[in-house]
Amino acid sequence: MINGHGDDLYRYAGKVHMNFSSNIDASARLQPLMAHLTHCLNSIRNYPEPSPDSLEQAIARKLGVAARHVLAANGATECIYLLAQHLAADATGKPLRHAIVQPTFSEYADACKLYGNSVVGVDGQSLWQTGFLQQIDVCWLCNPNNPTGRMFAVNHLLQLIDANPRTLFIVDQSYEDYVAQPVVAAKQVAQRSNVVALHSMTKRYCVPGLRLGYMVASPQLIAQIKAHRYPWSMGALSLHAGLFLVNQAEAVLGGVEQRLAEARRLAQLLAAIPTLQVISSATTFFLVRIDCATAAQLKQWLIDHYGILIRDASNFEGLDNHCFRVASQTSLQNDTLVCAVKAFVAQTKA
Repeated sequence: MINGHGDDLYRYAGKVHMNFSSNIDASARLQPLMAHLTHCLNSIRNYPEPSPDSLEQAIARKLGVAARHVLAANGATECIYLLAQHLAADATGKPLRHAIVQPTFSEYADACKLYGNSVVGVDGQSLWQTGFLQQIDVCWLCNPNNPTGRMFAVNHLLQLIDANPRTLFIVDQSYEDYVAQPVVAAKQVAQRSNVVALHSMTKRYCVPGLRLGYMVASPQLIAQIKAHRYPWSMGALSLHAGLFLVNQAEAVLGGVEQRLAEARRLAQLLAAIPTLQVISSATTFFLVRIDCATAAQLKQWLIDHYGILIRDASNFEGLDNHCFRVASQTSLQNDTLVCAVKAFVAQTKA
């Protein structure tokens, strides 16, 4: 779904002044990182490490696990494709059966289909049905989930993982810094052989242009996945940035409770607009359904009249063309979005 992701700001040639389509917080403090990278520019004259060992060791130290449990990658998306490639078949060549909890990030299905994997889409409740996971070799789930903001409680998720030891659970925790509830900890992953946790430094540190992510899993699986990784998959500046971000003491994002409170305020204001239904979310982003028009019509109108970009969510599996997603930004920007949507609804009804 490379042409269907959010944050398609590049399509609109400078028209966008407020971006609600990306789940990343635009208020992140990135000046220290930018200053650091200006001193690293000479590194582009030389090859980086063939594999990002130094970054993996730094991440492992911060998480309190051995480095053999960690694989750093060119974004969490590279982890997804490496896993799908490795998990296409078992040792005998028999295709593995994959289940994906939907609606969710499309790259899980896209990666599985690329390598010919057998895929079935399921809703979250199916995982708890007696006998269902006994038929599944690999279960993909996003927690907290994109685009719905739904979240499974950690204790329930670990009980499910422990009750199904022959199923490998791939848990994408890319949005862990956008919720107040805990996610599965690295040490809990390291104690189990049937779970992989995906992490996005892109989301944690608000640097989508750098492509930084990692996975935590059993040493055996990490070693197998590394066999598929091509050399120099991470550039020199990304490595410098990753090491700086992992080791720095200063937080990039402000407190999550304050950001969540502003997101709840935005959700309440949008929910008060006629023809809009807001889906409850544990995160700072959420789905909205508009009945008086399509999401595509609203998106284009907001760009043309206000320079506001939202995420048309109609291409998520299980959602229709009336669904869109917004990520809370500053109070002023949020208020502007609400006024703009009200204006669209009013002129549509007229």
